[in-house]
Amino acid sequence: MNRPEWQAGAMGEVVEAQAEVKLGEAIKPAAEAQARVYRGEIAGTVALALPFVGGIVAGTAAGMAVSAWYPQWGSWPTSILSIAGMTIGLFVGLRAYAHQHSRGFLAALCRMGSPPLFATRFRFGPEGIETVNERVSHRIAWPAVLFVVPSRDHWLVQADTLTIAIPRRAFADPAAEQAFLELAEASISEEARSRSVFKSH
Repeated sequence: MNRPEWQAGAMGEVVEAQAEVKLGEAIKPAAEAQARVYRGEIAGTVALALPFVGGIVAGTAAGMAVSAWYPQWGSWPTSILSIAGMTIGLFVGLRAYAHQHSRGFLAALCRMGSPPLFATRFRFGPEGIETVNERVSHRIAWPAVLFVVPSRDHWLVQADTLTIAIPRRAFADPAAEQAFLELAEASISEEARSRSVFKSH
């Protein structure tokens, strides 16, 4: 196994550790760490509950109104529209919860000292992808890449459990972006190529 070269610390010591890490082993510990950054149960619960309950109430009210206008239909409109309202409310509530949690989590990170912007350099070469900034760096070998797909503003590279979002604005021009895509297509495995999309939407 190739080990990274570390600079000696202030005490002149280098500490190394090595383990066989299972796929996904860090997911649960990562959730525990993120819970120490931000919990937000009350705000998240409210963001979820209000649209959910509101959808049920609105759907039920609409169904009762339809049943009053058309009594021959019985209680079917109330049942159907209450279920529809509940479903729509749940969908809206889940999106509101995710937005609330993301906003609170990022705000908490900023309070802990994370900067709002990271000047990041992306390098693409025969060995793989490197992302480098003053705080965090990654090196991804091409065999680890499972797929490359476009989103609206980024190219998404999935490497095992790590997702790298490469802003399209990071490329100097369309030719540089195309060079990255051609290199990625030529370097990843055949299976990864079959799961990838190398053209914009």
